[in-house]
Amino acid sequence: MGNFVNQKMEKIISFKQLISSGIAFFAMLFGSGSIILALALGKDSGNMVYWSLVGFIAATVILPVIGLISILLFEGDIDSYFAKLGKIPGNIIIFICMILLGPLGVIPRLMGTAYSSIKWHFPSISIFQFSIIIIPLLLLFTFKKNNIIDYIGKFLGPIKIIIILAFIIYGLIFGLNSKIQTDLNPIGAIQKGLIDGYSTLDLIGVLLIAQFIATHLRAQTKNYLAENDKNFQKDSIKIATIGGFLLFLVYSSLCLLASHHSTQLINVDRYDIINSLSYLILGNNSAIIISAIIIISSLVTAIALTAVFTNYLQKNILKLFNFNENKSYILCLSVTILLTSILTNLGFSGIMNIIIPIAEICYPAIIILTICNILHKKINFKYIKISVFTTFIITLIYKIPFI
Repeated sequence: MGNFVNQKMEKIISFKQLISSGIAFFAMLFGSGSIILALALGKDSGNMVYWSLVGFIAATVILPVIGLISILLFEGDIDSYFAKLGKIPGNIIIFICMILLGPLGVIPRLMGTAYSSIKWHFPSISIFQFSIIIIPLLLLFTFKKNNIIDYIGKFLGPIKIIIILAFIIYGLIFGLNSKIQTDLNPIGAIQKGLIDGYSTLDLIGVLLIAQFIATHLRAQTKNYLAENDKNFQKDSIKIATIGGFLLFLVYSSLCLLASHHSTQLINVDRYDIINSLSYLILGNNSAIIISAIIIISSLVTAIALTAVFTNYLQKNILKLFNFNENKSYILCLSVTILLTSILTNLGFSGIMNIIIPIAEICYPAIIILTICNILHKKINFKYIKISVFTTFIITLIYKIPFI
């Protein structure tokens, strides 16, 4: 009987559940903003695209995979993860991350990108009319927060992957043209890829959405024991690997696709590249399919980030007023969506002007924290604060020379 129980405990999660969770990890990170940044990098890099991809993949694939493994060592608990920096610094960094990825940053960027895509085909549609369509969908999929991974991993994620890969494969086979010649050297191209990769905020994103993956794992694997850490870690690595492979495949393909059409995209703004490419590759009649990619991509990532920010508001603000749990979640969700609607009017460029400077200063320190937390769990590394704060100060001095 004992051997039977041990054998049962070894099978923590099924292959189907691993695939679904890996797809959800990919789909929640890979939003429409990521599509725009990957295509813009390919267009701007031209003949140096392979060098640019080195930096971009490091920032958008390798770091998020390491980040997911790192945060799942803390079982997705963002508070204990950042508490290694001290209570006050940890809470400040969590707040900054929430603002960047929440309704004051990435979520309105996603909504604005989706609106730009649909407006390409229907010029008369207003942002208000678009909101009437998209906001109810956002509410529908975030209303029951415990089902988010299932919605994304089993339904929205696969649809997103199929449409994106079909477009990329068709474009790479039937629509190749010459690349522009750029002035970038290999080092400059790698640096450009890193900076553009930072702008996706994927590492910060994965640290925040990991709570849903961890909760999903626990819910799907009722035979998990609290002390069964090794199996949990193995499954975390498998999920991160599946999601990381999908991110690598799609990011690389999008960059290459844009670089091979860069001579035709010279005067195209970065947020219109996807629409221009769709017309170049698919023609007028089929290009609306790409708008579907943008809208689905935006919706999937916005669902995850809306739920994350809503949970943050509920946990840290409304609990102080003893609100009913269900009512407080609905209230926080409404506030999140209202703020998103207001900030969407800034447009993609305006939001990126807010995100990029903050990301460039904070990202290196968060990278060091990610590595230090893994070392802490594995070999009891204790010099987390000094490592992270030193990195932050050096980055701040480098970025703001007058300090």
